[in-house]
Amino acid sequence: VSAECANRGNYTIGNLGLSKREYFAGLAMQGILANSSLNNLKEETVAEISVLCANELLKRLEEQ
Repeated sequence: VSAECANRGNYTIGNLGLSKREYFAGLAMQGILANSSLNNLKEETVAEISVLCANELLKRLEEQ
């Protein structure tokens, strides 16, 4: 990613080298961590929930 693109926040999944599953899990994790009422969760639990959410989203998208 060029510095110019990085400064503007112009990222794509391909440029980050992430699979859709990894990208969706990261978004789910971001949402969980942004919720202050969930700040007592262990890191392992946050990771597990994030991956479960990503897997479910991919499953549902395949069904369409």
